[in-house]
Amino acid sequence: MKLVRKISAIALTAVLASAPALASDKKSADEMAKELANPNNPNATLNFKYQYQEMKTGQANQTIVFQPAMPFTLDNGDMMFFRPAIPLMVDLHTGIDSNGNWESETGLGDISFDLMYGGATKTGMIWGAGALTSLPTGDKDLGMGETTAFGPEFIVAQLGKTSVLGVHSSHVWDVSGDIDVSRTNTKVIAVYLPGGGYNIGTSPDIAYDHVADQWTIPVNLSVGKTVMLNDRAWKFSVGLNYYVEHDEEFGPDWMIEFTVGPVVENVMNNWF
Repeated sequence: MKLVRKISAIALTAVLASAPALASDKKSADEMAKELANPNNPNATLNFKYQYQEMKTGQANQTIVFQPAMPFTLDNGDMMFFRPAIPLMVDLHTGIDSNGNWESETGLGDISFDLMYGGATKTGMIWGAGALTSLPTGDKDLGMGETTAFGPEFIVAQLGKTSVLGVHSSHVWDVSGDIDVSRTNTKVIAVYLPGGGYNIGTSPDIAYDHVADQWTIPVNLSVGKTVMLNDRAWKFSVGLNYYVEHDEEFGPDWMIEFTVGPVVENVMNNWF
């Protein structure tokens, strides 16, 4: 697990080295919770996700994802968003050996990132459009590192005083490599903000694999809490997925996800 410790150390250093975010604004946890519920919010965050997934085969897979969000404010008030996702697969079950036992591997998965241009209207509607890319950086022992995929994405959402409703959709095709990829993902967003820094909602990530002609549809519920620690906003959340449609042989039955996301100073915003 040296690789896990190395990634954790790098990410922790990034948090500790950055100045306390939003200290001069003195925003409350409730105000920050409302900002962070906005998919196009202007805050830079370092998101750490731990996912535990129970598979149809009875095996369990674990994934740790480091997903920073780096928005850049443009002169006209609109924004650019850069969001990489670096997954570490822990004891991923890759196949059955000659003795009938499951084999497992630990290593990096394919790194993906999106680059999106977005803005907001006076009525509270936010919008964004851009591109999503997946790079073949993963460990080949995990069945990854084979294909580069690329495609468009968009988001449309309406912000209310205590709610966020929206849709975020993308589609990617393979542009190089030996594996055919044609996949559509649509995330339906519905978040309620009751106050006190809490958020309760659902954002199921519905996927359709056009190559395999296979839907993956979860029922999702998530609960989050934003707190202020030493003038820095931290968002903690837990989400549960129960899959009502999936691959009958190797698909997931359910997944639980824990997320920790500190808001940090976006020093790169000064580049724009």
